[in-house]
Amino acid sequence: MSIEVVKEGWNADQLIEKLKANDVYVKKIGLKKVRMVTHYQVSRQDIDKVLKQFQFILG
Repeated sequence: MSIEVVKEGWNADQLIEKLKANDVYVKKIGLKKVRMVTHYQVSRQDIDKVLKQFQFILG
């Protein structure tokens, strides 16, 4: 899945830095885009944690 960073004044690098500080790793695929993937070992709780981090950071 790719996500475009639309928060004013933000870019992919800023989002990546904040997520990485919370043990969430995404890949930059553009100035304002990141890519995320899951793996069979990723649980529903892991995904919920990531969604909460996005909400907290970009809130």
